Amino acid sequence: MKKTVKINIGGLLFHVDEDAFVILNAYLGKIKSHFKTDREGSEIIADIENRIAELLQLRINDQKQVIILDDVNEMIEIMGRPEDFEGEPEAQKTYDEPLNRKRFYRDLDSNVIGGVCSGLGAYFGIDPVILRVLFVILSFAMAGFPVAVYLVLWIVTPAALTTAQKMEMRGGDFTINDIEQRVKTEFDNVKGNFKKMRDSDGYRRGRNSMNTVGNGFVEVLNFFGRFILIIIGVVFIITGLSLIASLFGFFVFSDSFLFWTHTDQHHILIPDFLFSIVHPKSILLATVCIIIIVSAPVIAIIYWGLKLVLRFRANDKVISVVATVAWVLSIIILAGISLFEVKEYAFSTQLDDSIEMNLPNEQTLYIRSSTDMDDFSEVYFFEEGLDVYTHEFYPDRVYLEPDLKIKYTSDNEVSIKFEKEARGATNKLARENASNIEFNWHLKDSVLYIDPLFYHNNKDRWTFPELDIVLYLPEGQKICVDKNLEQTLSYVKTADDIWESEIPGKCWVMTDYGLDHP
Repeated sequence: MKKTVKINIGGLLFHVDEDAFVILNAYLGKIKSHFKTDREGSEIIADIENRIAELLQLRINDQKQVIILDDVNEMIEIMGRPEDFEGEPEAQKTYDEPLNRKRFYRDLDSNVIGGVCSGLGAYFGIDPVILRVLFVILSFAMAGFPVAVYLVLWIVTPAALTTAQKMEMRGGDFTINDIEQRVKTEFDNVKGNFKKMRDSDGYRRGRNSMNTVGNGFVEVLNFFGRFILIIIGVVFIITGLSLIASLFGFFVFSDSFLFWTHTDQHHILIPDFLFSIVHPKSILLATVCIIIIVSAPVIAIIYWGLKLVLRFRANDKVISVVATVAWVLSIIILAGISLFEVKEYAFSTQLDDSIEMNLPNEQTLYIRSSTDMDDFSEVYFFEEGLDVYTHEFYPDRVYLEPDLKIKYTSDNEVSIKFEKEARGATNKLARENASNIEFNWHLKDSVLYIDPLFYHNNKDRWTFPELDIVLYLPEGQKICVDKNLEQTLSYVKTADDIWESEIPGKCWVMTDYGLDHP
């Protein structure tokens, strides 16, 4: 086992094994010795160290935290040695991969306010004047929203202060020679432009005052920017952990574990729902795909939140690529499973059964519930959507609500019609599924007893069963509807704009315009 040494380069701490440290330390010593006599030496050395730190940082990942000799040799091969540039510069070497990455900085050399537009222009190769004009136009068109975006970018985006950062901003490959030439060029330009002005007392006083005010303003902005980012990060973490707890509860215990979802008897039975509509051979793969599709973005939210709060840097490209590929593949596989399962529900068939009721003339028809709803437990597959019930004594049955419709008929007889509908892989199977819908009702004297629920056997695959009960009443027929059937009533035509919710618990008379007050 080799001994490791801690070393600080460019403000970053690295763990370097003993052999690599010897070479790296000697290399840094040669650089400092070579440039120490130059008037721009300190800036050149600082920029070179920043560039070295960047190259070494790229060689660290979750599985590898120590810089080894090969890493140092590769870095030296990219950067070059100081003695290589004492004479005429050699031709630039070419590499299979780009030596640096283009990055977004604020460009303070050509800034108007904060350097955001000039930095974006340098990053995308666009004239910053175009971006500034576009920014002004959008600010008026979008009620100042771009101004808020500009302030956020001003706070979170670092300025290109060093030579290495300015070269990164424009995406040019650079070595020791490139950094040296760029620093000297900038130094000569600045020296020529400000030689006289910087010698004046007014310039010194103004510079010191502006630096004090500017540094204070930047510090305040940086503080609030970091504070806002930390708050955003904490929100991301809390949101992500809550979603994970909820998803775990949904898939394992059919309960989200979140207190704000604990309404009375309202649960989302995702496992039961999947087993009802997906073939057993595909259920495991479908479940894994759903978990990946839902959890991958949630985990990403938590990871981003941790990065904002802890402000750490990590080489997570490989993990991001693998997670993205897994997420996309899960969507494709789940889409394939869905297309395969859809064929099981390709056909829909409706069965109608009409029965006439022999009621004496002018006798009032009473409609009452034949079942006590206290024996049922209500669940939701979808909130405010498909209402599903289970019975304490019949756990293998799934109960649903029929739709009770009351319509006018020109005939003189009261009749009732049952419209059963279900789906299947063929017309024959769809018809069989529809005929298997179980519903109880009976007429005793002038009282029509109906079940407020019909059931579908849960041992079979879900067939999307539906039941419509249509009660046809002639003109002048009186009717009284039990209050317990309020949820069952659907699409009841009324006169004088009577609300459908007012019908249960009262008596009405049928007219050719619908139910009306007697």
